[in-house]
Amino acid sequence: MKSKGTILFFLYFYVAWYLCVLAGKADDHLVSLALPIPALIFSIWGQRVSVEIMFRSFILICLGIGFDALANRVGWISFESVSVTNQKHTWSLLPMWLISLWLLYMAYLPALAKIFRGHLMVGVLMGSVFGPLSYLSGEKFEVLFFAGTWEILFYAIFWGLHFLASIILLKSFSLKIQSNEQNSSRGTNET
Repeated sequence: MKSKGTILFFLYFYVAWYLCVLAGKADDHLVSLALPIPALIFSIWGQRVSVEIMFRSFILICLGIGFDALANRVGWISFESVSVTNQKHTWSLLPMWLISLWLLYMAYLPALAKIFRGHLMVGVLMGSVFGPLSYLSGEKFEVLFFAGTWEILFYAIFWGLHFLASIILLKSFSLKIQSNEQNSSRGTNET
């Protein structure tokens, strides 16, 4: 992936993240579900991510969704939103905007695995810090709430381990991309 494309790809992630949360706050779940689609399309066709890697990414986000559902069930996190019509909603499983965020994250996992392929500990540290920060920002939007400080620590551990598993499970993809990039640069040098 070219650096300009990489920047635009990751910029879209942050804009879509913000819009997913706002759409969830406004109870516009279809908009929230539509936002990951362009990123997934670009990941599959623009990055040429294989079906195997997308399947691995899907398994990883299912683990994340499962963790969030469990955390919600045991009371570590909670979701509450007030719709535009002032109706209060309490989510029993997970709100659609959060599932949309996981689908959005799925599109970025192969690119992240490529970036951190030789830096496992940096990836674990980044996941441990920025995973929970993403949820804490949900508190600022008043769409997600942690029960306390320990729960944030549990999320830091989960995200560190999740990021480590992501890098390891998707490492074969990043090595394949590296090999393809070397082969294509050799091909252009020979012409």
